Amino acid sequence: MPAMGASTTGGCTMCGPMARGENTVIRPLSRTAPAPRESYDPPRPGRRRSPPAYDGPMTSRTQGADAHPQRHEEAGDDAERLTVAVSILALLADRTRLALMRRLGEGEADVTTLTEACGAPRPSVSQHLAKLRLAGLVTARKDGRRVVYALRHGHLRRLVDEALNVADHQIGALPPHD
Repeated sequence: MPAMGASTTGGCTMCGPMARGENTVIRPLSRTAPAPRESYDPPRPGRRRSPPAYDGPMTSRTQGADAHPQRHEEAGDDAERLTVAVSILALLADRTRLALMRRLGEGEADVTTLTEACGAPRPSVSQHLAKLRLAGLVTARKDGRRVVYALRHGHLRRLVDEALNVADHQIGALPPHD
């Protein structure tokens, strides 16, 4: 069992990935229109668009600083970034969704596994997963009769880990640090 204030998913910033100098920039998902495709079928009323295909786990090639070559420093871009960040944090402000994201940070899982991990009723878990999927935070793929869910990218795992590390510090009355 981890010590008080410690996290089982990498620890706080003093002892975790951020302290080792790994990529720590957390950027919100873009809400811009998708890039035009060869055969683009525009959404029609009453019809949901399916999310983009899962690209697989992040590799060392995409985890470095080159994964974010363009910085948004202009005032207009900053307002959009803040709006998107607020929407992401609002989605994570639910205990069940946060528990789902924490479990998905450990790896792919199906609805049954996620239901056991978060302790919520199966219909509730399915509804929360649908919201996370439509927001672009998780991906889903079919594996036979099962649907397997995964986090969209590592930034979400680190965001959830840091939120839980802050909670560890508040619960354990640990001193703040950088």
